Amino acid sequence: MSYCAHACLEGLFLLARQLRGIDTTPKLPGFRVGAKLGSGSFASVWEAEDLKTGRLSALKVVKKRDEQHEEYLANEVKTMQAMDHQNILGLIHHVDDGSRMCFILELCNGGDLFDRIDRKAGLPEKHCRMVFMQCLAALQHMHSRGVAHRDVKPENLLFTNAGSIEGNVLKLADFGFAAHFDLQKPQSLSGVVGSSEYAAPEVSFSDFYGPECDLWSAGIVLYEMCCGTSALASQPSLRFSSRRARSISAVAKDLISLLLEQAAYERINATDALEHGWCQPRRHCACMPAAALQKLAAACAHGCGFLSLLGCSPGH
Repeated sequence: MSYCAHACLEGLFLLARQLRGIDTTPKLPGFRVGAKLGSGSFASVWEAEDLKTGRLSALKVVKKRDEQHEEYLANEVKTMQAMDHQNILGLIHHVDDGSRMCFILELCNGGDLFDRIDRKAGLPEKHCRMVFMQCLAALQHMHSRGVAHRDVKPENLLFTNAGSIEGNVLKLADFGFAAHFDLQKPQSLSGVVGSSEYAAPEVSFSDFYGPECDLWSAGIVLYEMCCGTSALASQPSLRFSSRRARSISAVAKDLISLLLEQAAYERINATDALEHGWCQPRRHCACMPAAALQKLAAACAHGCGFLSLLGCSPGH
């Protein structure tokens, strides 16, 4: 056998050892492990029942690859333990047995946002708003505690149940790339991490950056929800040229533009985004004079489509 062939076989055996146990039902004291919910190259997720309380949870089993991966897993545990918010996936318990990390997490049966987006038409704006405000609330909580997520994308936004978006609770998940920063000196993050399609410009081109990177990623997510496509990420400048993009309301376009400011220091933060007119439509309509409402109606796609959606009209 040649040296190359021998090396190739050794590599395959090593990979097999690393993956061993990923697809077999794991055992965890105090829990009854049920159906497998999903799996990847080095992780699997299972439904698990607490034998004492009967509570159903998600058991995520991750095989450790190397020292760097072990550091990421330890960071994920540390970050999740510091978070306590209804729109952030809760860590109930974790077990480190040396070769793997087991996370007992809140169970989300509704899938992720990626699977909910219609790739041809996007989502109705009222559904986009319901989802996005919960995403912003999660980021506002994290940033107020000096933590940046650094991997905001549809796949990491989970729904608690399989029903309609209306009334559903959204959970921000996957904190492997999260990083802590000094609230007094937030521009202290470094490293190219996360998904390139959603990463802010400064993540790739600046030595240091701050939590504003999450708002850029959120802006890409909002655009994708509204338009059904994420092609914006590869465009050098923000444009609403597609037929679907042209139909987005003027206030939605304004918020997306504020989120996708190239200069991080000019980008809107989570708190201000939650107060934006698109997120708080009735409040802002109630404060606007009739002339301003008429001007906004004229600017919106399909005339007064956005205002009628809100239940507002000029002069009311």
